[in-house]
Amino acid sequence: MFRKLLKYEWRANAQLFWILSLAALGVALLGGGAMWGANYITSHSTSDVAIALVVPGMYMLTGFCFLALAGYVVAVEIINLVRFYKNKFTDEGYLTFTLPVEAKHIYLSTFLNILLWMLISTAIMVCCLIIMLSIGMGDTIREWMNMADFQYIMDMLNVGLTELRDEMASTPGYGLYTVLIGITVVLSPLYSISMVMGCLTMGSVLVKKHKILASIGIYYGVSMVSSTLTSTLTSFFTLSSIDTGNFFVVYNCTLALSILLMLGVIIGGYFLSVHLMKNKLNLP
Repeated sequence: MFRKLLKYEWRANAQLFWILSLAALGVALLGGGAMWGANYITSHSTSDVAIALVVPGMYMLTGFCFLALAGYVVAVEIINLVRFYKNKFTDEGYLTFTLPVEAKHIYLSTFLNILLWMLISTAIMVCCLIIMLSIGMGDTIREWMNMADFQYIMDMLNVGLTELRDEMASTPGYGLYTVLIGITVVLSPLYSISMVMGCLTMGSVLVKKHKILASIGIYYGVSMVSSTLTSTLTSFFTLSSIDTGNFFVVYNCTLALSILLMLGVIIGGYFLSVHLMKNKLNLP
C-alpha cells in the first residue's frame, strides 16, 4: 500500500512539474539567445546607438532568465508544500486519513516525493544554466580556450590548488573536516524538507485559524532559535581554539554541531509530525 501511496503522490502534480520543466528549458534558450545576441551586437555593430539601446535590454532579459530558473526550483517546492497542506489539513484530509495506511506512511510518501522533486528540479536547473551559458558564451569560451595565456593561467591555477590541497591535507583535522562536509551536504535537503513539513504540520494542527501564517511564524521562530544556538556555540569554539592555532577544530566542532542539529530536526520532525497527524488532527 505504501508503494501505491508513493505512486499517487508522484502522479498528483507530475504533469504540472514537467510543464514547468519545459518552461524552464524555454527560459534557458531565451536567455542564451539574448546573451548571444548582446555579445554579437557588441562585437559587430558599428552603431553606438544600437549598442546603447539594445544591448542593456538584452542583458537585462538574460538576468531575468537567471532569476526565473532559480524561481523554477522554488516554485516546484512551493507546489509540493501546498499539496501537502491541502491534502492533509483541509477537506481533502478526510479522504487521505481514511485510507488503510498509517500516518507515518502518509508522511514518508510526501517527504520522499518532495525530496525527489527537489533533486530533479535542481538537476534540471543546472542543465538549463549550462545550456544558457553554452549558447550565450560558447564562442567566447572557445576563444578563451584557444588563447595561450588561458592555458598558462589554468596550469598556474591547477598548481596553486594542488599545493593548497596538500597543505590542508597535512593539517590535523582536515580528513574529519571533509567527512563532515560530505555528511552535511547529504543531510541539508532532508533537514530543509523536515523543517518546513514539521512547522507546517504544527501550524495546521495546533492552530485553528490563520494556519499558514502560524506555520510561517513557527518556522521563523525555530530558525532563529537554531541560528542563535549555532552562532553562540561557534563563537565559543572559535575563542577556545585561538590558543591552539588549529582552525579546523572550529570548523569540525561547528559542522558536528550542525549535523546533530540537522539529525535532531529530521528525526524530531518525523516523530512530531506523525504524532500530530495521528492523534491531534482535527479537520475543519
